[in-house]
Amino acid sequence: MSASPILVLVGILLVWSVPPLCPAQNVQDGIEHVVVTGGKAIWRVFPSGTVEPVVICTQGIPFSVISPTGHCVYGTGGLRTGRGIFENKQRAGLENLAISFHLGTDVPEYWDQACFSADASQVALRCRIGRDDNIFILTLGAFRPLTRFTGAVITQLSWSPDGRALAFYCDPTGRADPDFYRGPFELWTVDLAGNARKLANAGDVDVLSGARSIRPVWSPDGQRVYFSSRPDRASKQVWCYVSTPGTGQDPEPLGHGVPSSISPDGRFIYVTSLEQQPSPHGPRVRPYRLSLGTREVTELQPTMRWPKSSLSGTRIVSCSFGTTVLLFADAAGLVTRTIDLVEKTEPLGIQDWDARVHWVRPGESK
Repeated sequence: MSASPILVLVGILLVWSVPPLCPAQNVQDGIEHVVVTGGKAIWRVFPSGTVEPVVICTQGIPFSVISPTGHCVYGTGGLRTGRGIFENKQRAGLENLAISFHLGTDVPEYWDQACFSADASQVALRCRIGRDDNIFILTLGAFRPLTRFTGAVITQLSWSPDGRALAFYCDPTGRADPDFYRGPFELWTVDLAGNARKLANAGDVDVLSGARSIRPVWSPDGQRVYFSSRPDRASKQVWCYVSTPGTGQDPEPLGHGVPSSISPDGRFIYVTSLEQQPSPHGPRVRPYRLSLGTREVTELQPTMRWPKSSLSGTRIVSCSFGTTVLLFADAAGLVTRTIDLVEKTEPLGIQDWDARVHWVRPGESK
């Protein structure tokens, strides 16, 4: 596939440039903060309330994800254009590497859900050709298929901490809705050699539950995968499960909701449950922190959604439902700062896009 004529590597610094803004020297570089991709801009947001622009795109290419190190940006140019950007300021030779496709029968109709490995050296992408979803890997000088499903629907790619495997939701039969991701999904993993296997049934979920908007969560040691499932088709209740690859054990239910992040020591997992109940205001949002050792539940502020643990484990950041508000809190969920990013993100806000808010260690996103 690396020699395929459908792929042209359009060199360094040729097809796209993003003029970085040059704010004053940041006096908070020693503080752990988040980087937010909002449409055509990237912002650094500090727990103190400071918001700084990092880069603005003037060429019309919206950003979709930023790497865990804060050095890499990925964006797409829209359906069927086959254009994307992989920019890396950390490794020589990877700056502004762009890829594009020639028209042909095996050209992806679209590719999305970019997912960086922990060291930012590889990007996994979900690509659709005809009726087939597959995972491709992008590195310097190579764009290769990793899975070879026929007629499958794939969503929510998630790298293992060591970069040797990916977890994802898949309906290999193709019966699932590829736009709203409703259908008989399963939890799968695939290693870098392309060996894919099913871990568990993930069930058909209500699109409003957010269960297929959030990627599966790996434990810090890479031994377990936390994921969402609706085991009872007649119920709208989504459960958080944990699967241990390679053991053959059945997944273990942990509680209601969708897992969104895990503390770096592996002790706590953050879960959001959209509990279905008769209400004029729709489902009740219930975010909480679950102790994986004692199973103790700590309720979080109801306006939170998809809490993300910081890399130090001392803070979490969350989006406020239906708005452009970020909530900073301590690890137990006590809110310490509310920051509104209105006019800095897309009109729909950031609450449902887990790939657009990333914690960055001090000094890593200069």
